[in-house]
Amino acid sequence: MSMSWLTTIRGAGLVLAALLATSTGAIADDLARMQGAWITNSQGGSEPFTMTVKGQRLEVRGGASSYVFAMRIDEKARPEKTIDLKVESSSITSAVGRTSLGIYRFEGESLILCLGLQGVRPSTFDTRILDQLRLELWRTSAESAAAIAKAVEPASADSDAPLPDGWPNATKPGTIEVKTYPKYRSAIVREKKATVARGEGMFFALFGHITGKGVEMTAPVVMTYEPKIVENLGEKGEASMEFLYQHTDQGQAGPGIGKVKVEDHPAVTVVSLGVQGDIRPEQMRASVERLRGWLDRHKDEWVATGPPRRLGYHGPMTPPDRRLNEVQIPVRPAH
Repeated sequence: MSMSWLTTIRGAGLVLAALLATSTGAIADDLARMQGAWITNSQGGSEPFTMTVKGQRLEVRGGASSYVFAMRIDEKARPEKTIDLKVESSSITSAVGRTSLGIYRFEGESLILCLGLQGVRPSTFDTRILDQLRLELWRTSAESAAAIAKAVEPASADSDAPLPDGWPNATKPGTIEVKTYPKYRSAIVREKKATVARGEGMFFALFGHITGKGVEMTAPVVMTYEPKIVENLGEKGEASMEFLYQHTDQGQAGPGIGKVKVEDHPAVTVVSLGVQGDIRPEQMRASVERLRGWLDRHKDEWVATGPPRRLGYHGPMTPPDRRLNEVQIPVRPAH
């Protein structure tokens, strides 16, 4: 099985850390000690990812994706030595140019990093949900690093994680079909002023909830949009994002962590379009228009009953052109 969403998110923590801030510091002797290949799985996933220091560059590999950071350290900083990482290149284009502030120390042959996720440099070496990420790195050979990076490359599949109980497989890309989903339980966040293009706030809130509750991630992630924000690009309106529970009796319905709620949902029938690759707002609108055209041609059989939604089956470590999505409209029989 390829990496789960939870593994992917945590494994990509170094990339998520590179979202805000500025860099300072001077390079000193510790840089020579950092040179070479490192490995870690301390992000909480089952598969490791590799990090290689070459001069003042840090190369990160997890799954099929890779990232290159410009690295600056200050071993004279106190109370902790500092490290700043600026994204020079990445498969996640929105990350390029961003800088993460961190601290580091050596413990024997291990290198301990703690990176800020909100543009603030950590003062302690621990993970705090949504605020900072602690990583422990161990030495490895360049050959071993290459083998590990190849071994964890996600294969083409329906998803990066298990589906909820009873859920049908994803719709084949380019295909339109009617399918029914059983009742399910999910962690859900709703926003009143959302757009199709932005959902980071909801994502991090949900990630904090499942991490705090110890809930394993499933696929897909479900995003539902008020029709007007799909039709009019850039317009704000209501939207929601859901992380699905694998079992309907898992956890407890009610208030979650922060603004997250845990809710039970009834069975639903949808008309679904399979879409290969990352979905931009323009593609989301075109996909919904295609489904509405299908419904118009089948109006004697099916009637729309709800707003459009998107199901995403792969995490950020899967290359965009290999990600599988579905765009759906809830329906009921016309008669």
